[in-house]
Amino acid sequence: MPGGSNTFSFGSALAGAGAALLIGLAVAAGFIALALSVDGFAGYVLGEGSVRQLIIEQGTARQWLEVLSFIANIAVALVAWFALGFARKQALEAEHARLAHVYLEISGRFLGPEISESRVLITVLMTRLSADDPNGLPERVHAKLHRLRTSRSVYLVGLYAKYMQLIVFFEDVAVLVRLKHVRYSDIYWLMKDAIVNVHAIYAHHLEQRRVLSGPLVFAELSALAARMAKEVPTDGGPNAAPSND
Repeated sequence: MPGGSNTFSFGSALAGAGAALLIGLAVAAGFIALALSVDGFAGYVLGEGSVRQLIIEQGTARQWLEVLSFIANIAVALVAWFALGFARKQALEAEHARLAHVYLEISGRFLGPEISESRVLITVLMTRLSADDPNGLPERVHAKLHRLRTSRSVYLVGLYAKYMQLIVFFEDVAVLVRLKHVRYSDIYWLMKDAIVNVHAIYAHHLEQRRVLSGPLVFAELSALAARMAKEVPTDGGPNAAPSND
């Protein structure tokens, strides 16, 4: 990222300049303190002892040290403020890059051959069952899947796994959304229709799986589908400004 490298170079240069300023102020303060504490050195630098005595009597040295200390504190605060802001910007850029990477991984799998095969199988099943009778589709889908799952045929059990592959993928995506490893809005605009529609026809089968195996079976997917059915992201769509939800 050219812009990111330029920002990093500018930030490094400015931080270096601030550090150099602090070092210079510290050296100056130390130089004055040394001059005031060593008679010979003070006499060499400031002149005769009477000059040094005059500075001390008038309190000028202490005033200058206080000024230098004040300036140093201001410089420290400025450098710290810039460093915090720069670190926050770098952290946000890193987080956006991570989210983009996760999104591309999910998108690639969603459009990949394995998930696409599962989607085709589900579409064919829905079309066939709907043509016979459009009523009670979730119950008839469950009956079909239950026969495959409980079959003694290795082929039919493998076919069941292919029918469920998309459901397992959606469950994984739902977990990532809940953990905020990927933005809800990105997943919504990418696959909301697929998640809501497929979950609707699989709902009875998933409920029966929970009866047998416990309430957490595909619970994340059901929660995400319910959320998508009623909650539209506020970012306005995939072409809008990125959000952090």
